[in-house]
Amino acid sequence: MMVILSFTLFLAHIENEVNEPSIYRVGKNQKFKTIKAAYDKWKADGKPEPTIIDVFPGTYKEFINGGAGNNITFRGHGKWNTFWISDTGYYPDAPFTGGPGGKELIFENMTIIASHDGTPGWSSTTCGMYALHIDYPGAVGKTIIRDSILVSHQDAALGSGTRGNQ
Repeated sequence: MMVILSFTLFLAHIENEVNEPSIYRVGKNQKFKTIKAAYDKWKADGKPEPTIIDVFPGTYKEFINGGAGNNITFRGHGKWNTFWISDTGYYPDAPFTGGPGGKELIFENMTIIASHDGTPGWSSTTCGMYALHIDYPGAVGKTIIRDSILVSHQDAALGSGTRGNQ
């Protein structure tokens, strides 16, 4: 008596459910010279998720009124040599103003400073700015600040609220 066995081999392909991040590099000899330019390109690209705005060492004097973040990370290369500064002293000009858009907004490994050094005659009677001004419309999402320094020369370093409920 002869027995014939037949086997069928099924190979399963397991998809990685975590997308590889889009990376926008900022700094000397990088594609973008400013954090804002990289952020604006990210928005023009349709806000791919997740995204890293990779900020190389240097001093970046600028501010972003960002709206929703949607799984974006602003990643510096050292809190002692990567500085994001807004120096107007005015409330709407925090280095970053926005929110997580129901997802994650991450700042890591950099120093973020709000000052009034760039505004001659700045008055302390005006409402100063935060280093980060994060609002949570609908109170959803989360903001993570990892291994960073936040400084404000006029107000609290971090301002947070639920914008739609204010």
